[in-house]
Amino acid sequence: MTYRRIASSKNRAAWLEARKHFYTASEIACILDVGFMTPKELETQKRAAVVTAEDDEVGNLAMVAAGRHLESGVLSWFAAETPHLEFTPNDWLLARDGGELPVAATPDGIMDEVPVEAKNVRFESFSSWTKFGSRDEYAAHDWASDIQITNIVKRFPPITMRVAKKDWGTPRGNWRAAVVGAYEERLKLGPLQVPLKYVVQAHVQMYVMDAPRGWVTAVLGGDTRLDFELARSAKLEHHWLEATRNFNETIGGLT
Repeated sequence: MTYRRIASSKNRAAWLEARKHFYTASEIACILDVGFMTPKELETQKRAAVVTAEDDEVGNLAMVAAGRHLESGVLSWFAAETPHLEFTPNDWLLARDGGELPVAATPDGIMDEVPVEAKNVRFESFSSWTKFGSRDEYAAHDWASDIQITNIVKRFPPITMRVAKKDWGTPRGNWRAAVVGAYEERLKLGPLQVPLKYVVQAHVQMYVMDAPRGWVTAVLGGDTRLDFELARSAKLEHHWLEATRNFNETIGGLT
């Protein structure tokens, strides 16, 4: 084992306090400017040693709290359909042993010593998980060119909702027609891809655990599951380590 347990999110106050002393996976995504805040905003928070957890950002509390609770179901579904020898949900902040920088991550699960990141995504956010819907953010970053998704498992349910003739032109009928149309339109959004912030988070988790690969599994709209198996990218790892090293020098290190 190349990592150690720091704090459990079951004691949220202790977990948040412990995060202040590390560069976490979601923060490193911010350093690369693909995260939940800008690099400058993160710099301000890190200098002040305040909480930087994504789910404590004002305006996201209800949405992210729901996702946090529903992710256990996402993990259960993923584990039930993915061959493995051992799987455990994880609530521990894990820190890499012997690293140059204080880097830590809290993967949602660990499957055969490989990190699993789980996401529960609202239907209207489906587009951000496709090439065209996300405006192909991969093309905007040179370090993303080496990312390899070695396996994609898709669990698309059939579209069974229909609009009965008696409902035509009614609010109920219009709503059902809009839902059916949205399901059909999603197929036009281009190839599936993982938003870059989650790719970065998964790679930091791989680094912390010294794992050769990692998973990102997401349930979108409550009934569609996407599993992405990512190979560890040496190019991306070099890039985020160098960026984090420079960021650390800029703020004078962590307390």
